[in-house]
Amino acid sequence: MRTKHFNILIIVLILVFTASCGKKSDDTAEDMVNYDSVYTLYNTVKFKSDSSWENMISEDENKFDLMNQLITKMEENGLGAEKAEELKNNLKDLKDLQYSREELKSSEKIDEYDSATDAFTMKLFEAADEINLEEKSENSEALMDSIEAANNNRLMLRIDHDVHTKVYNEIVIAYPDSIAGIENGSQPEERGVFTIPTE
Repeated sequence: MRTKHFNILIIVLILVFTASCGKKSDDTAEDMVNYDSVYTLYNTVKFKSDSSWENMISEDENKFDLMNQLITKMEENGLGAEKAEELKNNLKDLKDLQYSREELKSSEKIDEYDSATDAFTMKLFEAADEINLEEKSENSEALMDSIEAANNNRLMLRIDHDVHTKVYNEIVIAYPDSIAGIENGSQPEERGVFTIPTE
């Protein structure tokens, strides 16, 4: 676990510990925590959750653009029109599988998208090998490396999103009145995170 993630989780644990230890029987966790601490932590993890999601989608769109560039480069270096059209349709199908933030609670959908991404990436690279693209285009290898890097970055950003979002959810659950005060009376819902599907 990264140090910054660990520090955030430690802060949450301290807040919860402070709220639960030494309180009177008629006190609630809301009465025992410092409102400013809740406010600061809530806004921090909310910002980091939002930023990670936005960056993840940006990286995903970058991956699509790089894949399209590779198909174009293959067309320019001997890929048949029928095969190129098939790959373009496959890319469109992959884009259609891209999930929204609301769908993060659906682990099966995310797993389907990840599997489809891996399968299509392999199909692209196999098509490039069939026409010996690396021999015909000197920057094609760098382009394929960039596709893999963009997908790896996407996955890392989703992990980052989930780490911060889990802390966000803990705060929303533990301090509903404080959060409602921060959000002008409205209580935010828990956000979805990816969990490995169970068989």
